[in-house]
Amino acid sequence: MIELLVVISIIAILAALLLPALAKAKQQALKAQCSSNLKQWGAAVTMYAGDFNTFYPPNTIPAGQSADPSWMSDSYNVIFYPPYLYKNLPGTATTGQRNLADILYCPTDGWHRLYEEASGVTNLIGYDWLPAREESAEYDYFGLGQWYYRTKLGQQYFKASVMTDNMDTYDSPTSWTATFTGSFSYSGPAGNHPGKNNVPTGGHMLYEDGSVVWTPFNGNTNFVSPSAEGNGNGDVYYNKPTSIGDGPW
Repeated sequence: MIELLVVISIIAILAALLLPALAKAKQQALKAQCSSNLKQWGAAVTMYAGDFNTFYPPNTIPAGQSADPSWMSDSYNVIFYPPYLYKNLPGTATTGQRNLADILYCPTDGWHRLYEEASGVTNLIGYDWLPAREESAEYDYFGLGQWYYRTKLGQQYFKASVMTDNMDTYDSPTSWTATFTGSFSYSGPAGNHPGKNNVPTGGHMLYEDGSVVWTPFNGNTNFVSPSAEGNGNGDVYYNKPTSIGDGPW
């Protein structure tokens, strides 16, 4: 009995030592996959711009839908995803949620992935896509509307990111937990790469030149500051690395 207890104690100690290391390794693997997704987006945007006189794909959101940067134009399912990225096969109640290797979704995104499956939408992604958006009070909230409205590569704000991980609050400037009850129920992280209290530990930034940079966050606005705020619902979108200054860039 004593020998058995000793063996069990040793196993418990080894598990306590190994589990944090395994968890950290998993986080690093998910970050690498997320970065790879954005690099593929960057290559696709460059190819599209090369075919269309340096324009971004137009991003007209259907009337009445959210201006949240994760919502995309339905036209992307025709003009952009199939020829330049990949065919958009949304998760549904029949097919299930998208798998973790899906290019349109960061592997750490759970909220949007579940929302898409339950709602059957085809124009939601698991990142924030910024350019070529129509004018909205949300984008002008912090005076950065022109960053969202730019239509061509190389214009004003060309040094700013074009796509980022979700680092968004939900229904409150201080809440990082999305709580939803309707056609389905969800209570969990509102953004990607969640850490303590669901605050994102950081996020990837994709730039016009195709580079992808990881920016630490942890709720520290010395690293990332808000670029837009949801009109009437309190959502805040953190997309601007403070290292690039106040702009325009």
